[in-house]
Amino acid sequence: MTSIFDKQTIGDLILAYRKKNHLRREIMADRLGVATGTIQRWESGSQVPSLRSMVLLSEEMGMSLREIFKIVHG
Repeated sequence: MTSIFDKQTIGDLILAYRKKNHLRREIMADRLGVATGTIQRWESGSQVPSLRSMVLLSEEMGMSLREIFKIVHG
């Protein structure tokens, strides 16, 4: 099954948000209720966030899913 999100672009967005806000992976993982390794896999593009995780990410980043979708798909 193909993801609606471009793996590297969503990973870049997550990494940029985390770096801009000076968040360690452990802190972000704790906020989202996922393992630290999950954040790393999202950022590297080897895995994409689930829909549940995307909702939590959008809340964490203060963005709607629509805004994230626009960034990811131009």
